[in-house]
Amino acid sequence: MPVFSRRAVPARRSGADGQELVRPVGAQRIGIHRVERVQLRLHSDHKERRGYEGGELYNELAQKYNIKALASTGLDIHSSIPWFVNTPVQTLFFYNYYPGSLHDHILSSMGKNEDVFPMYMEEYPAVELFELLSKYPSPSGKISTYPIRYVHSIWQEDPKSYLGMNEREVRFFRIY
Repeated sequence: MPVFSRRAVPARRSGADGQELVRPVGAQRIGIHRVERVQLRLHSDHKERRGYEGGELYNELAQKYNIKALASTGLDIHSSIPWFVNTPVQTLFFYNYYPGSLHDHILSSMGKNEDVFPMYMEEYPAVELFELLSKYPSPSGKISTYPIRYVHSIWQEDPKSYLGMNEREVRFFRIY
């Protein structure tokens, strides 16, 4: 029973080997197929576009595989939820970098004087990131592998709030 994940792979600081998704699910003898975005449109990347593309991807893969669960990691969980809940799949796995919204995580990082994304090679000071994401319209550029406009489109959302009335099995795991 394949599990399809959608994730962008950030450069990592520590010994993390990208297996945060594979280990717990693979231990249950479940086949895993990882689908990664290769090209991002810098000026048009948005959670709505990713949601639409995810729905198309699911429809294509569901013709070839009996998909029993879907998974997403990192900042991609925000764009995965809308299309995940519009599939018949009954089990959803989310491997997030922080609890709640990115906005709250940035504010917490500011209070603790910590980097927002310790898993990335490049440092992102919380105050600078907060100021950057507070601008409207958001500027061009990237935060690790994510276009700033995508991060701006998701930074105030709490993924769990979208799943409050969901009747499926939903599991959240914090990976950092």
